[in-house]
Amino acid sequence: MAPFDPVAGNIWVSRLIPVVLLGAVSYASWVVVDLLCVDYLLRPSTDAAPGPRPGAAVAILVVYFILLLIMVATYLRLLQTILTNPGLVPRGPRWYQEQREKMLADRRSHSDSSASKEKPWTHVDLEPGGSAAPQANVPGSSPADSPQAAAPLVDFYSKDMFICEWDGQPRWCSWCLNWKPDRTHHCSEMGQCVRKMDHFCPWVGGIVSETSFKFFIQFVTYGGVFCAFTMTTMAIFVSERRHETGRLSVHWVMTLGLSALFMLFGFGMAGSSIHLTLLNSTTVENLSRKGKVHNLAVYLPPAVEARLGAESPMVRMTYAPTGGGPSRTFGVIATPPGLNPWHLGSYGANWRSVMGERPLDWLLPVRHSPCTDHSNADSQFRFGPAVARLRCEKGLFGELPPAPAPAAQTQQPERQRRPRRQRRRRRHRSSSAPPTPTTM
Repeated sequence: MAPFDPVAGNIWVSRLIPVVLLGAVSYASWVVVDLLCVDYLLRPSTDAAPGPRPGAAVAILVVYFILLLIMVATYLRLLQTILTNPGLVPRGPRWYQEQREKMLADRRSHSDSSASKEKPWTHVDLEPGGSAAPQANVPGSSPADSPQAAAPLVDFYSKDMFICEWDGQPRWCSWCLNWKPDRTHHCSEMGQCVRKMDHFCPWVGGIVSETSFKFFIQFVTYGGVFCAFTMTTMAIFVSERRHETGRLSVHWVMTLGLSALFMLFGFGMAGSSIHLTLLNSTTVENLSRKGKVHNLAVYLPPAVEARLGAESPMVRMTYAPTGGGPSRTFGVIATPPGLNPWHLGSYGANWRSVMGERPLDWLLPVRHSPCTDHSNADSQFRFGPAVARLRCEKGLFGELPPAPAPAAQTQQPERQRRPRRQRRRRRHRSSSAPPTPTTM
């Protein structure tokens, strides 16, 4: 018996759970609409004490379907993003070359007498976009030895800062055989690196990343509100029916239990996701945030490089474009343990980087998160003020920022205020002193 593969299990569960959610919502809608609003509120039976209540039925139906429509819209937007734009990073050329070599090896192993009777092999384009895999032999001693693997390095050294290894090279993924952009993690379920990966969620059928994290927050929040309304409505009428008739409906109780369960799950996921958004972090990054040390490659302008000199112990890496052009030298600095370099300085700035600039973007699942735009010349993701202070401490600015005022200057206003107090005290004494008698 083959051992259980958790990755394959997660994939199969992610395909089944959306169907389960559809069935649960359909069942709850049948109970609320047919059994509660129609059979109990609009056309009550003879054993029910209260008479018809069309106002309550209409109010429940209107609110229920408004919340249902909003929840379904956010869920469909989330599924559409996960299926069409999950935030995957392309694999490296070496990966496609190895896949081609495996195909050729399999073809040779099946080239026996029986293979001639089978359907001939067809050409498969392994490169994205339909181009064939590279034919050049790629050295395997080091990632930097490969010219094909070094091609996307321009995405790194064209920026002023990026996350790197201790020697100044970008991080390397040994599965995708390619460089890893900032805030990228390899997803075993997808078999590929994902930008700003949060987690693989079977409930939404795929990976939650930078492209879908905003829609995920909206879905679990609206889902929690929808379930809370359903639970409250069912709890009220379950209690009323038990008080009036002394009986309970199995369907009513099941709907009450399901809505309570999904409400706790939805609000729990919404609370943890909002907490991570306010910190500008993800579930993967939060697992090791307390002791995590990030190595930053910072561009050194010629003035800064000349000021540091050759005697500086700072590790440096110089990138020379293969097509010509000026080289760029980077210095490597390490953050203190536990420092989040992407914290933008305030909860509001972190929130807007994920949810959008306008309150309408926070509510509607239309626009993508601003953090998905990597066209900034400084870095792939915006770094926070803590990184700016670290660069200032290391002297890695083209023009040093103005130094803080010395202690003598900072204390000067205090000394200026002190004589004013003394003058006020003198005036107070002079005004409160008794007048001196005069002799005639």
